[in-house]
Amino acid sequence: MGKPYFKPVPKNLPSRQIWWALKNVARGKRFRPVVAAFEYDLERNLLAIEHELNELKTQTCQPGGYTSFRLNEPKKRLVNAAPFRDRVVHHTLVGVM
Repeated sequence: MGKPYFKPVPKNLPSRQIWWALKNVARGKRFRPVVAAFEYDLERNLLAIEHELNELKTQTCQPGGYTSFRLNEPKKRLVNAAPFRDRVVHHTLVGVM
């Protein structure tokens, strides 16, 4: 039997990993209202992300609703964007794995 494709989420995820993910997601979007609101109450939101990562371990996490919009350049397409908080969680997991 082969090795698993991904590593499980570690029990004690370092807070600096979440901070790194936040900075990567917010890069170039610092003055957007969603990012500004997230950073306004930064401590509470980072603790909520830690809680959400714990919910992922127990498989009880519920992602937020996606936003759909259309782009016409360079071609017409429909884009579904995850909420900012979920994107921070995604980047945290990618950094760990």
